[in-house]
Amino acid sequence: MKFHSTVEKSTLLGEMKPGKVLTIKFFAVYRLDEDNRIRRLDLMSWPADYGVTKESRLGRSPGQRASYFSYIAAFNRGDLETFPLFYHPDIVLEIPSVGKLKGREGIIGFYKDLFQKVREEIVVHRLIADEDSMCVEISSEFTAVEDAPNFHITPLKKGESLTKHSVVLYDLKDGLIHRVQITRKS
Repeated sequence: MKFHSTVEKSTLLGEMKPGKVLTIKFFAVYRLDEDNRIRRLDLMSWPADYGVTKESRLGRSPGQRASYFSYIAAFNRGDLETFPLFYHPDIVLEIPSVGKLKGREGIIGFYKDLFQKVREEIVVHRLIADEDSMCVEISSEFTAVEDAPNFHITPLKKGESLTKHSVVLYDLKDGLIHRVQITRKS
């Protein structure tokens, strides 16, 4: 069973943060009554990620699609430690109003600076995925937490918000985001 955390929460599995993925193998024994209803259920589990086949983090399967939403949750929280874990080391991010950002560290640096003045919250409206790519239709709400006269889309004053609609194409490599191309719709 795969667990994809989209919120920060303390669980029986330990501390879960947005973007964290655990795979746990279970053994279950069901005891049924005379009407074939479950009377008792006994479960045993192995430690997280023990004895399981790990699939790539991102792709077409339901678990890989759920993992993408964990990535979005970590991004929306501004979790600079977690959301870059979804990036291939050689990632290239193309933002229309910024240009190309290369490598995890380049992207982390960009968002670290941005998040000090402007927070971005992404809502996914549509997701199409296969083993090599993902295409999403999103809206991004940018909110200034400080005056941002040099914000790359348009200047914002503290408290102002701006919503942009985009189509984002992700190329995957080894189940990680290798290239991101953003096309703004509005």
